[in-house]
Amino acid sequence: MRSLCLAPVAQSRLRRLRRKWGTMKRTLSVAADISIIIAAIVVAVVALRARPIHPPDRPDPVRIKVDQQLTLPGVDFTRTKMTLVLVASSGCRYCTTSLPFYRRLSESDARKAGAFQLIVVGRESVETMEDYLKRAAVGADAVISVDGPANPSALTPTLFLVNRRGIVTNVRRGFQSPSGERSVEKALS
Repeated sequence: MRSLCLAPVAQSRLRRLRRKWGTMKRTLSVAADISIIIAAIVVAVVALRARPIHPPDRPDPVRIKVDQQLTLPGVDFTRTKMTLVLVASSGCRYCTTSLPFYRRLSESDARKAGAFQLIVVGRESVETMEDYLKRAAVGADAVISVDGPANPSALTPTLFLVNRRGIVTNVRRGFQSPSGERSVEKALS
């Protein structure tokens, strides 16, 4: 009813203002959306720059490296040309998945011929480790329970190839692919 009271000129001005206001309202809405997106991008960039891309330096779980001396209680490395030291745990799923490979190593002709000895090291009790290996039919020359810094690796499974002087010649971490298994078998034969 109010529009009826206004003069036709005023009515047309009012319509133009309403159209301009609608256009300005849409423009302001789009500008606000764009500014929110830009602000989110800026926050994301700042957050990513503040956070390191690489994880912080952590101590390597494998404490003994290639060309270092390995000493284990009761192990005579001079007994054979090579010694395979397996650091394992009965609760490690990769160790359990690798049991057929360890069984093949323990039954290999090279081991039977005295080319290498198989030593299993774990943090669990000797009885627990022996039972774990026995259920998988893995024969070891010795099973040793070593915990803390004396354990050559906190990562299981880890394989150490050690020469007769007790020097580590190769370290294999984690689950071994078929090519990794072949390279270990080759090194031991």
